[in-house]
Amino acid sequence: MVVSAVILSFLTAGVIFGHAALRTCLESSGAYQDLCNGTDSCPERELKLVLLFTIAASVTNISALIFGTILDYFGPKKSGILGSILSLGGCLFMSFPTNSNGVNLIVICH
Repeated sequence: MVVSAVILSFLTAGVIFGHAALRTCLESSGAYQDLCNGTDSCPERELKLVLLFTIAASVTNISALIFGTILDYFGPKKSGILGSILSLGGCLFMSFPTNSNGVNLIVICH
């Protein structure tokens, strides 16, 4: 059980704790580049990237309370499965950042 928890932490904790590297990847791939008028960087883009980290860090801390309750009620096996499904959903959101309507799936609240 401990080994699987360590492996799961290595696979999922990088999104928050490795945000500096993720931000570099997002910038180089052109995330929010449409907010800048022909320049590489602008305040609007920087604010969106900061908002992305702020929302991710906040959701991580709030979800610890929720998932702690779920862990107590359902046990580690079912909680682990639920956490894996939610992590998969997050990975899918990051791999397909916009849908066919142009809605930004990374940060839905604008």
